[in-house]
Formats: sequence, structure tokens, C-alpha cells
Amino acid sequence: MSLSSVSLSGQTVDVHTHIILPEYMEVLKAHGAELEETFPLPKWDVERLFEGNATDER
Repeated sequence: MSLSSVSLSGQTVDVHTHIILPEYMEVLKAHGAELEETFPLPKWDVERLFEGNATDER
């Protein structure tokens, strides 16, 4: 069983998160790669994660 999911009544709940630190974004920007995926990466902050509101706000 993966640590990033929990099985409930035959259904899988995905509880993983993507952490995009400001330092990582600076490196991407320095190399002109911040839009490498063709869309802006979401702003991430630890407060929003623990509020349970870590949705993809762009």
C-alpha cells in the first residue's frame, strides 16, 4: 500500500501534494523554464496546506 493513499471501502483517496518552493521557482525563472509545462505552476505555501485548502490557485 502506498503511503500517499488510503483505501476506504474499495475506493482510493489520493492525499498527495506537490511542493513548489519559492527557491525552486527562482531556479526555474533563472533558466527560463518557469513555463516548461506550458502553464504557470501554482503558488504553494505551507499555511494553505495545513488549512486544508491547498487547491490549485493560479
